[in-house]
Amino acid sequence: DTEVGVTNDSIKVVVYVSQENDPILSFIYSQIGNTDTPTQTFETYEGYNELLATYFETYGRDAELVRYDATGAISDDVAATTDAETIARDIQPFAVLGGPLLTEAFAETLAAYQVMCISCTPGQTIEWYAEQAPYVWDVQKNTNQSQIMVAEYVGKRLAGGTAEFGGDDVKDQPRKFGLIYLSSGPQSEQLREEFEATLDEEYGVTLDDVVSFADPISLAGQAREILARMKSEGITTILYTGDPLAPQTLTENATAQDYFPEWVITGSALVDTSIFGRTYDQEQWAHAFGPSNLFARVSPEVAGSVFLYRWFYGESPPARTSAPLILPNLQFLYSVLQCSGTDLTHEMFRQVIFGAEMMRTVPESSSA
Repeated sequence: DTEVGVTNDSIKVVVYVSQENDPILSFIYSQIGNTDTPTQTFETYEGYNELLATYFETYGRDAELVRYDATGAISDDVAATTDAETIARDIQPFAVLGGPLLTEAFAETLAAYQVMCISCTPGQTIEWYAEQAPYVWDVQKNTNQSQIMVAEYVGKRLAGGTAEFGGDDVKDQPRKFGLIYLSSGPQSEQLREEFEATLDEEYGVTLDDVVSFADPISLAGQAREILARMKSEGITTILYTGDPLAPQTLTENATAQDYFPEWVITGSALVDTSIFGRTYDQEQWAHAFGPSNLFARVSPEVAGSVFLYRWFYGESPPARTSAPLILPNLQFLYSVLQCSGTDLTHEMFRQVIFGAEMMRTVPESSSA
């Protein structure tokens, strides 16, 4: 017997493509000049798929990409559930790449149907991933793990010190911490509670103010009040977790109120990238620092997703702006497929991932 979506010569993989007129994505993309269309996105997936298939061993099986167009916005729970049910029932793939990133309904529904997905959900707790196992995967470490890292950074490097990296209005004052975070559902609130508990129990750090917002569009009506409150309470240091566009609104409103706190980057998706960082108020972002999950930047002329595509095809990918987000999903998939051997199941997929640390360990007596 073989897994659903897997035959002797093919592996069916759905590529989830967001709506072209998704209000939240359109708002975000307009700020960074991202004009990639859904068709260009899928064509770029197809291009990288051919490239990776050339060099990875998949044991006689070809990854067959099937496009699926979203029927609702990335925050629409009902549409996400319906889309997941349609994919699982009508297409029956082995895996899905991508998903609506402001609701967990898509990933939970796929998992209930025993269909795997990659990069298909907003940040979740470690317990949530365990409940969905072995069907939901992220390319980077999950939000829970990032928060543990940030809590340690705050507890060991920042707590008890003065705001030495802030503007003149807060500089050298004893640090008081505030948190601004994106709340996309119950899991977001659980993550926030666990983050506060870790700070308090492990490092004796208390957040002096905590504020949430639902999406970057609605934040436009909240930001002025949020920053005014943080300023009046003497918050010197703001921790931010959320989408990569909201800091634009937040920093602009902070400057308008002549408030220049320290901004602590927490590894939230794309907040630590140059393409979004350039859209933030630069006078504010001069006071930003913190841990990142990204590799050191290199020139796109010598490395990276666009360089790789050009090297193989002699031209840029159709979705040039989105390419850095597309390639990792397929790289992750192909890396595990190669290590899974001929026995491709969701459980084998899980075993390969959790066995990766042992696989890359080289005994001291071995020669490279």
